[in-house]
Amino acid sequence: MHQAYIIHKILKQGVQIECIAAYDNNVILGTRSGQLIMYSVDESGDVDMLMFNKNFSKKAIVQMQVIPAERLLFVLTDNVVHVCDISQVGSNFTFIHSAMATKGCTLFALDVKVWMNS
Repeated sequence: MHQAYIIHKILKQGVQIECIAAYDNNVILGTRSGQLIMYSVDESGDVDMLMFNKNFSKKAIVQMQVIPAERLLFVLTDNVVHVCDISQVGSNFTFIHSAMATKGCTLFALDVKVWMNS
C-alpha cells in the first residue's frame, strides 16, 4: 500500500502553531507569537532546526507560501504580506520586502508561472 506521508514529531518546545508551509524536506512553522521556525526532516526521521526568528512579528503568523525555485517565503502577518529569503541556512529568514500595498490583507494566493526560453 502506498504511504503518502510519514509522521515525525519535531517540536519539543511549547509553541502555538498558526500555520505551516513545506517544501522539499523542509517544514516552516509560523507561530501565534510571531516566530518563524524552519526544520529539515530526513527520511529516517532525523530533525534539524535550520532557521529560527524569534521576533519576526509582534502579531501571529497567519499564512505562509514558499516559492522553492526562488527560495522565497511569503508571510502574512499583521495584515501585510512580507517576503523573506530562505536560501541561506542560518540567515534566520532574511527580510527582503514588506508589500505595503497589501495593507489590510487577510488571505493571499500565489500563481507562479515558469517561462522557458527556447
